[in-house]
Amino acid sequence: MLPNKPIDYFLNRFKNIANNLQLLGREFTCQEMNNKVLRSLSMKYNGIINPTGVYKDINTLPFQELMGILKNAEMKMLLQKNIEQEDAMQANKSIALKQTQGDF
Repeated sequence: MLPNKPIDYFLNRFKNIANNLQLLGREFTCQEMNNKVLRSLSMKYNGIINPTGVYKDINTLPFQELMGILKNAEMKMLLQKNIEQEDAMQANKSIALKQTQGDF
């Protein structure tokens, strides 16, 4: 998986390759497709892969459901990143007060 590309880009490329291989006679089970996708993910998805394996059986999980889980996880990561950036911007803002002659 390319580091700065969204998960949709990766999954679409994967589906295109799998579809082309199926046209050539190579059949894939859900288990094979899921394992190939999970092995190809970048390190930032490790937190999603492990809990998914606990709650769902990867071997019987439909490929479309795995795609949904990964897309949802990416959206959550992006939302969290945006919140952290906004919080950092708020922390960097300062308020300037005017000084008047009568204050002293």
